[in-house]
Amino acid sequence: GAFNSGGHDTRCYKRLKGRDGVARIQDGNIDQSSIYTNKLMLNHSFSSIKVTFSFFGLSMEEDDKFCLEYILDENSEWKKRKCWRGFVDFENKVWYDNTSIKINVEDAQSVRVRFRCEGGNNRDDVLFDMVQIQGLK
Repeated sequence: GAFNSGGHDTRCYKRLKGRDGVARIQDGNIDQSSIYTNKLMLNHSFSSIKVTFSFFGLSMEEDDKFCLEYILDENSEWKKRKCWRGFVDFENKVWYDNTSIKINVEDAQSVRVRFRCEGGNNRDDVLFDMVQIQGLK
């Protein structure tokens, strides 16, 4: 797919939980627990991007979360756009389809997007499917 593995706490599946082409992140090992895009060229053409995705939590407790993060123009650290906490923002073992978040990219030449798990162990998993990134004027 369009995402790269950050390391040993990620995995891609041809089919899982009734879906094709699923990516999994687990645990809380920062880069190792993330999937990320290559640099997406914007060429100052968009004011924002919209990231739309489906997700499914497994064994995520209230102190576990996953975050959507981004970097503009490769000049900074990853910035958190939004985090979702287990039992607060979602229930486990349910697909949440068409989740959408906008990110301001005004005046940016490029952007990278990642999903990162902040779980407590290898049983804290989040599955992703149908990730789309759309530029908005």
